[in-house]
Amino acid sequence: MIDGDENAIKLTKAVNQLLKPNIKTGMLNPAKIIQLNQMRTDFNSPEFDEGMDIIIDAQNRTKGSTYVSGFKFVEVGENRTKKIEFRFTV
Repeated sequence: MIDGDENAIKLTKAVNQLLKPNIKTGMLNPAKIIQLNQMRTDFNSPEFDEGMDIIIDAQNRTKGSTYVSGFKFVEVGENRTKKIEFRFTV
């Protein structure tokens, strides 16, 4: 086996392991994309670099939702309180 073939096998294995989409959402894990992108120097491949550039440029970087929840005790009568809970997304 020549060195180029061995490099291609390692590259294929890394890509197959790190670019598995989430079963529920079908989306790629951003942390795995970063991890794979850090391997550019390991493989020294212009095709790999081009593929990573395409993936990075295609990412939709949006801030996720912030969830807020809490509660407050509200007086509902003489010497009686009721716990009111709330949850919302910002």
